[in-house]
Amino acid sequence: MCAIRGSATVKVMMNHWISQLPPQGMWIGVGLLVAAAVSVLLATRLRLGRLDTLSLFSACVLAGGVGSRIAWVLLSPTFAIGEFLSNPLTFIDPLRGGYSSFGAILGGCFVLGVWCMLSRRAANKSGSSSDALSNSLQTLDVLVLAGLSGLGFARIGCLANGCDFGRVTEGAWALHYPPGTEAYAHHMMTQQIAWNAPSSLGVYPFALFLALGIFGIVLVSATLLWQRRMGPGRIAGWSGVAYLVWRFGVEWTRDPSTVLAIWGAFNIHHLFAIIGALACGALLVFGAGPRAARRQF
Repeated sequence: MCAIRGSATVKVMMNHWISQLPPQGMWIGVGLLVAAAVSVLLATRLRLGRLDTLSLFSACVLAGGVGSRIAWVLLSPTFAIGEFLSNPLTFIDPLRGGYSSFGAILGGCFVLGVWCMLSRRAANKSGSSSDALSNSLQTLDVLVLAGLSGLGFARIGCLANGCDFGRVTEGAWALHYPPGTEAYAHHMMTQQIAWNAPSSLGVYPFALFLALGIFGIVLVSATLLWQRRMGPGRIAGWSGVAYLVWRFGVEWTRDPSTVLAIWGAFNIHHLFAIIGALACGALLVFGAGPRAARRQF
């Protein structure tokens, strides 16, 4: 009886707490401001150009915004290629739909890839390739942590908005969304609840799980970077691996209706997480050899 009463108390507290959160747009704005502050703070600590780092961060944000919108459209379970080709501008309109975090990551990675190639070319011409490579890798560490910190706040916005909701559960962590949210609409359309139900069924707090994992990764990685415990570029690589592994695990708590399924509960984001983690791991392995050679030299 006490266990049942305690579980009900936790549910009531969670539902009241979720209803008091500010809207999603505010969380995205807070995330951008926090990410910019993190980039400037860490750049100052590592003696990098603050203005240059902030400018590169802004370019990543712009490309990430475009990439996230395009990816959300292409990966939507209701995507129709015919409708998209007939009116593509409507589909990529930022005011008509959601955003994909993997699309934002790809957009940011594209900017960083172009920047790395240009920086390396300029360093080879000036004859200071070793110092330029170290600064580039440190800048990469800073921007990855800044991006993850902003993504954590954006995920809290998803929690408040109810757009990325979890599977139905009766556990103590279950959230019940009110009418007007996507979780409520989905449960009503699939006839899991009546049209006049006071709330949705209890679901896993998928977005909260993601946010807590991201903040934990950022806290540990930022501490190591601040204390300079790892070589340039290692923080970015290990943070990327940690996030993608965490994302892979948490995806099993997501409701399948919110993402493109591949096989059963295995969705497209599982596949992206595996590919991304393997890519980050490969960069860490292949980057260790040249760094060791430079240290020995």
